[in-house]
Amino acid sequence: MYAIIMVIVKNFCKTPEQGAQAQIYAACDPDLDGVSGKYFQDCHESRCIAPEAQDMRLAEQLWRKSVDLVKLTKSEINY
Repeated sequence: MYAIIMVIVKNFCKTPEQGAQAQIYAACDPDLDGVSGKYFQDCHESRCIAPEAQDMRLAEQLWRKSVDLVKLTKSEINY
């Protein structure tokens, strides 16, 4: 059973290194300097298909919760 699961995982999932490539690309490519709010997949800009990712109300809730969790003060928030 383990062997079958590993074959499926190996063929359909990315390694952590492969999964990080789009983030590394977006953070380091000088052509993307100043680009914000875009979705990258496999080292290129892609259309995000998840409707939740386009929901500004959810984005605001996530932002507020993140600020609370990391205990940012008003002077540390840059938006």
